Amino acid sequence: MTHIEPKNSRARRIILFLAGAIFLLGTTLLTPATASAQETTRRFAMVVGANNGGSDRVMLRYAVKDAQSFAGVLEELGGVSRSQLEVLVEPDPSALAKALDKMDRKIQSSAKGNRAELVFYYSGHSDEEGLLLQGKHYTYAKLRARLEEMPVEVRVVILDSCASGNLTRKKGGKRTPAFLSDTSTKVTGHAFLTSSSADEAAQESDKMEGSFFTHYLISGMRGAADTTGDRRVTLNEAYQFAFQETLQRTERTLGGAQHPAYDIQLSGHGDLVLTAYSEGVAVLRLDSSLGGKVFIRGEKGELIAELQKHAGRPIELGLPSATYQIQLVRDGKVERAEVRLKRGQTSKLDASMFEEVSIERTVMRGDIHQQTPVLAEPTPRIPIGFDFLPWIGVSSVYPHALRRFSFNLLGGVSGGLHGFELGTLVNIVNGDTRGIQIAGITNVVANNTRGGQLSGVANLTGGNVRGGQIAAFNITRGQMTGLQIGASNIAAGGLLGAQLSATNIAWGPAKGLQLGAVNMTRQEMLGLQLSAVNLQLGGDKGKGMQLGAVNYAKGLSGAQVGAVNLRTGSGRGLFQFGAVNVSSSPVEGFSFGVVNVSPRSSGSFGIVNVHWKGDFALSGWANSEGSLQAGLRMGSGKATYNIYSLGISPLRPSSSDGSGPRYSIGWTWGVNRQLSERIGVQADIGTQWLLADIGGFARSNFLHKARIGPRYSLNDRVTLHGGPSFNALILTDPEDHRQNQPFGWGIEGQPGGTDISFWPGLHLGADFF
Repeated sequence: MTHIEPKNSRARRIILFLAGAIFLLGTTLLTPATASAQETTRRFAMVVGANNGGSDRVMLRYAVKDAQSFAGVLEELGGVSRSQLEVLVEPDPSALAKALDKMDRKIQSSAKGNRAELVFYYSGHSDEEGLLLQGKHYTYAKLRARLEEMPVEVRVVILDSCASGNLTRKKGGKRTPAFLSDTSTKVTGHAFLTSSSADEAAQESDKMEGSFFTHYLISGMRGAADTTGDRRVTLNEAYQFAFQETLQRTERTLGGAQHPAYDIQLSGHGDLVLTAYSEGVAVLRLDSSLGGKVFIRGEKGELIAELQKHAGRPIELGLPSATYQIQLVRDGKVERAEVRLKRGQTSKLDASMFEEVSIERTVMRGDIHQQTPVLAEPTPRIPIGFDFLPWIGVSSVYPHALRRFSFNLLGGVSGGLHGFELGTLVNIVNGDTRGIQIAGITNVVANNTRGGQLSGVANLTGGNVRGGQIAAFNITRGQMTGLQIGASNIAAGGLLGAQLSATNIAWGPAKGLQLGAVNMTRQEMLGLQLSAVNLQLGGDKGKGMQLGAVNYAKGLSGAQVGAVNLRTGSGRGLFQFGAVNVSSSPVEGFSFGVVNVSPRSSGSFGIVNVHWKGDFALSGWANSEGSLQAGLRMGSGKATYNIYSLGISPLRPSSSDGSGPRYSIGWTWGVNRQLSERIGVQADIGTQWLLADIGGFARSNFLHKARIGPRYSLNDRVTLHGGPSFNALILTDPEDHRQNQPFGWGIEGQPGGTDISFWPGLHLGADFF
């Protein structure tokens, strides 16, 4: 039997077939566009270092080291992976040509379907014709032609060598300002950066252990050149920074001013980002308050980065995880700090210290005849110095010498000390001190002290102190890191350690311990103040404890323990223990005292608790013994409350004449907890002073009451409460009250003595908000 397919079924199949064909065609046509949208940039780098320019050239010291340092920055911050990086050391022209061919093949095989960029860096000898590799030329023309053959959208060429500016002129390149906006990195073309002009020698420094140009280029790429603060360093920012710093530093060398040159021909929108340090990098943040020349040295003393820091804006640098010595030169003095950087963390720096920078010995790159002499002798050093009086003795010949050991009969002066100094009356040191100074009257250091100072009267330091000061009066102008012991201690720059004296003053932030009769810090205190009077006058981020008769804090999170505790600023988790506790901001902790005053509190335990931003209500209740009470309920805002009340017992007449009612004045303290929106529970204790009549204030009869029970809110304005109570009646005038005493059990006193009665009871009342 022949099956005949319905017409509508055949039509459905044709429609499905056409739809599938259109879908496949669309997918095929759209695939390239999608791949293009997901295109990524891959950056390749070839870094070449050559100290050997030939037998007729001076052997350079640091060209290879510069190349290795530059390669490290590219790998760490420049987006160049190890597989995309080639480092050549001391190649000849043939080896360089082979390496360029290898890089060409690597780019073609690795960057398929992706955007590619190439960075070529050379540090070594050159002349007006080309690079000098072991006495042989690799010409600029050949280098430019070979690099332009590379299958990349952008090529950046950096030459740190003599007469390298000729490279920028082979094709008519002009020195025109590079204006590159920051809207996109989709640029194409080339950028040639050279360390010197066509007729200048590039110079390297023994002090830097590298060339001026590469040193400042790397400093800029680590973040010193970041003028926008976006943690990215662009090509234009890096060049401008290296140009200005190289020119400034070489103006005073025998080789003369060195002018880096460039030929930048990039098209498209945006600037080319050379380095970025937004994630996973150890970041050093120089505070906006710092200003001066900053030197960053590694754990072995090597100079890592250098920059001129201007006050008013912070600067961030991306560095490997390590410990660094930071040196700041400003206002004719040198300061130093040590900082440990960890990957993925930002470390803030607001003080630094080290020695002055002397003029460097330099060598011309490519010049076979000249080598600069040392233009300035370093600070003289002597092992032992002896003075009779300041500037009478060794100091009359070597007043600025750095001494290892110094002995002064009455007093002496030196340019610096890196050991031990002993003086009968006075010791004066104009530079850094490392070790210990001992004097009968006074030790004076103009800059910084590391070690200790011991004297009978005073220790004075113009900079920072790391170690200890022991004297009647200890004063340090900078930060005190360590211990001060005396009658009066002043750390003008702040405290990191301890001050032990009658009067302790830290004019900056204090971290540690102040122990004395009066302790004061002008900024926040992080630690413990222990004295009769403790003052924290500034800052609002203090954390720790004040323990004394009177405690004042501008801002504190921690505890105040004293007769009077005052806080005018903010802070979290504050506990106050004292007769009077006052805080102008909410206490997110507890206050224990006779009088507690604050806007709100997590809990106040005292006789008088005032919280002007807490809960207020009119409260009234009736007791089973026949008294009526009404008063003002004041809550801390959270857990505790007080009720100040007046009471009347209309059913229990006064025993004075048997006609009038009995009155009472009451105080109640309690805690409450809300279980749901409407239901809660409360418990309190209180005392009622019972009066036989209005004029019976002299009588001492008290009813003490403990209550517990539920609370139920009818609405936002009315809350009902009630429950059992336990009562204790103390009658010091029993004849007036015994006849009206409620049922219960107790202890009956002798005539004219005291009666005590106990009984359970009930209470029922309402609060009106």
